[in-house]
Formats: sequence, C-alpha cells, structure tokens
Amino acid sequence: MVSCLLVDQNGSERSRLAKILDGLGFECSESDHLDQAVRFAQASMPELILCNASEQTPAQEFLRLVKGGGLQQLQPVVIFYADAPKMDAMGASILAGASDFLIQPFDDRILKFKLEQAGFKLAA
Repeated sequence: MVSCLLVDQNGSERSRLAKILDGLGFECSESDHLDQAVRFAQASMPELILCNASEQTPAQEFLRLVKGGGLQQLQPVVIFYADAPKMDAMGASILAGASDFLIQPFDDRILKFKLEQAGFKLAA
C-alpha cells in the first residue's frame, strides 16, 4: 500500500478523504495540527501528503520542512487544497514544490485524476 498523511483540522473532512484514499489503495495516517504533521512526515516520509491549506497554513514553510530542502532521497508528493484559496498563494505553493493545489469542493473522481497525474498507480 502507498502511505499517505492527511492534514486537516476538520475531522469529518479527514474521514471523507481517508475513505476515498483507502478505496484507491492508500494507507492513511491523519493529523489535525501542522507541527504534528511535520514531525510525522520527517519520521515516516509518507509517499503522499494531502494538506488543507488555510490562512494559518504556511504552505512554503510546510513544504520546506517536509521535503528537507530537496536533500532527502525520497520526496513526498504534496497536494494542498482549500475552500477559497488566493491565486497568488496557490502559485507560490506550486513554485515551492507542491504537486498540485485543489479547490474545494472536490469529489473522488477529481482526486483520483490528480493522483494519477502525480504518477500514482491506483486501485480501481
């Protein structure tokens, strides 16, 4: 199974995404705090990090911490999502190393498509 870290303060949204990802063959760990997510990512290096980017989420700093400045051999795919992101924040996240940035609401088909674009081989 492919390891995944879900980061979102909203427990019901984490559960919804975990259910989708589980059906696609991912093994999900969950976090509701960024500092906890960074520690987990640095220790376990999941293959995918799906993170809610809110005003409190410094996306570029989060990417720097979990990707180790590109020095680590294995780099996770990081996909951010948000309800109403600012275009400059989306662009800055991509430039900082995020694989994608999704706008909520999104369903399982969109998430599956984006994961396939990122190179994951998914279960049916």
